[in-house]
Amino acid sequence: KAGYRGLMLDSCDCGGTDGVMLCHRVCEGGTRHPEEVFANIAKFLAENLSEVVVLELQIMGDSLRGLYEKMELVPGFVDIIYFHERGGQWPQLRDLVSSNKRLVIFQH
Repeated sequence: KAGYRGLMLDSCDCGGTDGVMLCHRVCEGGTRHPEEVFANIAKFLAENLSEVVVLELQIMGDSLRGLYEKMELVPGFVDIIYFHERGGQWPQLRDLVSSNKRLVIFQH
């Protein structure tokens, strides 16, 4: 029961009316709507109050801003993101849980 869950997600702007999507380099190979995935993560965290999720986002092109805008569409999602201050000490898992900042995001 101790530890964290980790997910690796790739994003890109596939064009069209959907804009930023989750896919792996080739939009025609299959995509997911980010707000649907983020809603599932938020639901998991709401049902499992002692869990922490780490997202590793691979950002393709200029999709970072659009991806964050999709995060803002999911009620409460942005509120549980842990924002790390550069040079600061990383919190322990129990600190993330007690502060309800249980979503840690890395991007590359």
